[in-house]
Amino acid sequence: MMKRTMYQTACLATVTVLLLMGGAAGCRDGGSAASGGQAAASPSAALAGSASAQQPTAAPVASTSAQQPATPTPATGATPSTGEPLVFRGMDFADDGRTGWVYGETGPGRGTALWRTGDGGRSWNGTVLPGVTVGGIAARDRDTAWAAGAADCAGREGRWACGKLQLLETRDGGASWSVRWEKPVDHADGYAPGWVTFPGADQGYALIGSTLLTSANGGRDWQPISFDGAGAPFLPERYHFQNAKSGWVFGSLGSGCSADPDKERTAGCAGAVLHTTDGGAHWSRQPLGDPAADARAINFDFTDGRRGWLLLYHPSTLQSMLYRTEDGGSSWQGVHEMRGGRPYTRAVRFADADRGFVALSIGAGPIDGGLLATRDGGRSFEPLPLDGVISVEALKLLPPSGGWMLALDDRLAPRLLRTADRGASWEPVPLPAEWPATAAVR
Repeated sequence: MMKRTMYQTACLATVTVLLLMGGAAGCRDGGSAASGGQAAASPSAALAGSASAQQPTAAPVASTSAQQPATPTPATGATPSTGEPLVFRGMDFADDGRTGWVYGETGPGRGTALWRTGDGGRSWNGTVLPGVTVGGIAARDRDTAWAAGAADCAGREGRWACGKLQLLETRDGGASWSVRWEKPVDHADGYAPGWVTFPGADQGYALIGSTLLTSANGGRDWQPISFDGAGAPFLPERYHFQNAKSGWVFGSLGSGCSADPDKERTAGCAGAVLHTTDGGAHWSRQPLGDPAADARAINFDFTDGRRGWLLLYHPSTLQSMLYRTEDGGSSWQGVHEMRGGRPYTRAVRFADADRGFVALSIGAGPIDGGLLATRDGGRSFEPLPLDGVISVEALKLLPPSGGWMLALDDRLAPRLLRTADRGASWEPVPLPAEWPATAAVR
């Protein structure tokens, strides 16, 4: 199994402008997340959230692993004063459809650049988080956002690894950031995605590493959620809360499970869906058939409290399976199997009970990705023509008919696009073009 290394990241940051994103000569194969529902985002995850790439969503450097979905191909764009290309990794937009963030970097150790717009992308204001590798971001309003990431990072044993996971908050539009939660870890993946979502006015949830957090005071304080009642050790991978109390989590259940994504599941570990109706105080397991032992979640998406979808990826077969529920998860049915690797499935998003999309990333290429569309609730999909777009890295739909997409065009340049008609058509929005100043981190 191949690991993402600091050398891959450096190769990506310098060679992609000449050849192809994430698959330049000399770089190893691979293929994030956005936040909230994000990097990220995803990050998608940014990306549930948000694009991160929920799923979240954040968009780390691409890699192939037998244990988890390959990470999205970053998009290069603005060039800072160092002359090195900026790699866009994820985005998220608030429900107003105008306030949003994109983020990226120029390579390991240089911090993360974040840009905020309050006018739908007509203008951008940016800052740099020094020493932090952001894996997902969540936009709340013009002033407030959260970033999930890692700090104390360095090249260790041939990979970019970090000694601390963090959740940061800004309440002044990114001019300054405060660390609201952090956890020392042993060599965490520096490009692991993170997600932050607020399904209630004050009730929030975040997933960073294998820790699911909750906040009851608008994000000022965060506490880990326990899975002691799950019947066996449980390590969450993706989550979705439809409201402040009702939520779903997919993860690894069993005594043989490891928080290290590079370790294969053993016979004592299986993928499982857990459901809560009281904000994580209690959990019950929901039937999901018998997904393959290597199944990893891309993301959940729900249009209401009963109708939802879960997209899983199987690295051993490079296939993805889309599951659907119409009873709040009491039962899940596999409704569509599709290619999940090369191109890589990045996110599933539904505008209503029938219309939805699956984002496809080229990873290391050479192969086209794009956007798959369904009009029958996920039972069948067709490619949606997007002028010049060959790879979709992060996707978020917003009520009632809006949405945003971070993509690559046929010249492998980054593109930000938006929709106002539930994804039927997309128009480009200029990305920021200047490297910002450094923000204060408290």
